[in-house]
Amino acid sequence: MINLLRSKGFAVVLAGGLLAAGASAQISKVNTGYQFRLKYSAGANLHYKLETGQTSGPLAFHVLLAGKDLATIQTTVGPFKAGDQSIPAQSYKVQVDSRGQVMWSKPSSTAADQLFFRLPINPVPINGVWTSKTNVNMLGGNVQFTTRNKLVGFKELNGKKVAVIQIVITGTGGAGVNGTGTAFLLVSDGTVYSSTTNVELMYNKGGEPTRVQSKLHMYRQ
Repeated sequence: MINLLRSKGFAVVLAGGLLAAGASAQISKVNTGYQFRLKYSAGANLHYKLETGQTSGPLAFHVLLAGKDLATIQTTVGPFKAGDQSIPAQSYKVQVDSRGQVMWSKPSSTAADQLFFRLPINPVPINGVWTSKTNVNMLGGNVQFTTRNKLVGFKELNGKKVAVIQIVITGTGGAGVNGTGTAFLLVSDGTVYSSTTNVELMYNKGGEPTRVQSKLHMYRQ
């Protein structure tokens, strides 16, 4: 799926990190802002469905080890179906901190960074903004992504209290990228409940300017 996402330009929706695996934590009020942290629990499992116009498939997280600030997580992306093409599953063993920052991955890959939502270092107020940056190898080159996250408020979604995060993604380098979306983070544990992202990718294909638009929807199962 990661390779397919790259080839079609969909990797950008994960480049800022839309997921954070874990359990037993919360988004809590601190003075005039809200602190986003994750406290991982060994044995926790999260299962998601990823859907685009062309593909759909599972995304799974299993927490192997958990400490105060670090956790080791086995992630599995796929398998996927794209028309009559079958795309095999890819797995990464990663260590992440309580903000969803990847410390290492096996095998080593920038794809692992795309699987985790980067939480802010400091508490943020309503309408507060934090950014994250990552590099992704795609379309035969390196693309530098910047993701701007804005806490716009809180709401109930299917009976669950969630933080509403507006996302703006830009990318430069081997391709130009513009994207917008919304992620809903569970207040109870800080993980993503669902998200939707629309992305436009601009690059040269055989010397010809090419523009690809995509939409990715992810939701908890």
